[in-house]
Amino acid sequence: MGKQADFIKNHQYHLLIGLLLGIWVYLFLVLIGPFDAAPLPLRLRAKMMFGYAGLMILAYYAIIPIQNLLWHTFKAWNTGLELLTVSCVFIIPFLPCYYFYKSDIVRGEFGFSTFVWEQYVPTILILMPLVILIRRGVLRRSKTQTTLPSKITLRGEHSLDILQLDWTDLICVKSANNYVEVYYQKAGQLHKKLLRTTSKSIQANLPQLKRVHRSYLINPLHFVEWRSKKQIALTHLEVPVSQSYQAELKELTQIRP
Repeated sequence: MGKQADFIKNHQYHLLIGLLLGIWVYLFLVLIGPFDAAPLPLRLRAKMMFGYAGLMILAYYAIIPIQNLLWHTFKAWNTGLELLTVSCVFIIPFLPCYYFYKSDIVRGEFGFSTFVWEQYVPTILILMPLVILIRRGVLRRSKTQTTLPSKITLRGEHSLDILQLDWTDLICVKSANNYVEVYYQKAGQLHKKLLRTTSKSIQANLPQLKRVHRSYLINPLHFVEWRSKKQIALTHLEVPVSQSYQAELKELTQIRP
């Protein structure tokens, strides 16, 4: 269906995208009025175009559960799914936009066929690249805001339970009763340190770590390969992967087992 693509999971980013899309549609239709059958006063056009902007915002919010369903179904994201999702932004509000056009608010003069080919389709051709660009821009921003740390400090309950190291040297964290085993490399050699804390506490302080098993957190930088559907190789180590975490790990590595 297409090349591998990134997927935006954060709903806050989608709410922002929908709002930006609605604002752009409103300003575009009000200030430019590209498809007016006759010249309209700016004040009247500003009043009428609120409806179209609102419908576009609602349509974008409606695709959020659709794309989530596609993501969970295919366990991956690619350009084909991205284009299908963006297309739904314009398919969903098509009839509502037409009925709004024929309502007493707009009182559109065109018939159905003329509305489709002279107003709606040209609007899609203008807006679809914009939606794709906004989604890509928000994705790049989300990645920028989750930049990786350079130096990290892991602490346990006792004052001596402390480990300072480079983020790139941390390999994984394994739960061990009331302790965690921290695996890291130093000068290319594998080391292990025991800290009295929990993996949940470690993950809260280092959200860049990804859980692959109820007992394991890994640093995605040290992923090497899938050994089977239930096991992966890291630098110096092999760790198990629970089925419930496989999809997220595939997203990170962009590799199928």
